[in-house]
Amino acid sequence: MKKRVYGRSHSQIINNFYTLVTIVIMTVVITLYSKYINPTKEKKFTPTFLPCQTTLQIEQKVSNPELLQEALMLFEKGNYMLDGGLLLLEDSPIDEKMISEKMESIFDNLIEVVAISNAQKFLNIKYEVIETPNVPPNISLRVSFRISANEVFRMYTHLDDSNLNEISQKVECIMNSFKHNAKQ
Repeated sequence: MKKRVYGRSHSQIINNFYTLVTIVIMTVVITLYSKYINPTKEKKFTPTFLPCQTTLQIEQKVSNPELLQEALMLFEKGNYMLDGGLLLLEDSPIDEKMISEKMESIFDNLIEVVAISNAQKFLNIKYEVIETPNVPPNISLRVSFRISANEVFRMYTHLDDSNLNEISQKVECIMNSFKHNAKQ
């Protein structure tokens, strides 16, 4: 009569040992490959703030850091379009035509690059002067930089409509901040 042996056979033990060794070797190879041979270097974009943003109280948001350098390239080539608008209250004391002309002249004076009108891909620089129902009238400026309707960069600040110099300084700071962040 044969004695019945309970437990694992020698072939199962050897098979389990080789399986364990294979798993350990594969883990080491994958770790070494991902760390030294093919490292994926993801550079995390960190927006920088210029000193003028702090003094002039300008907020910024980088919506799409991947397109930021392309936006600057399009801007420098002249492939941009300036698009402005006013969102004023119905009974607004602000002269719509005057503020619109102010903003156009400020942007035209600050942008040294001449716009190309027949570009197929372009940067849309959209600025909006927004009035909120507060007394005295609270006016803000939102400037966004877009490529193909995708927002890349946006800045927001409050305005004093009577101080043309301050408006010009804020728009200049916005344009400089866009260029500075795109060059990173």
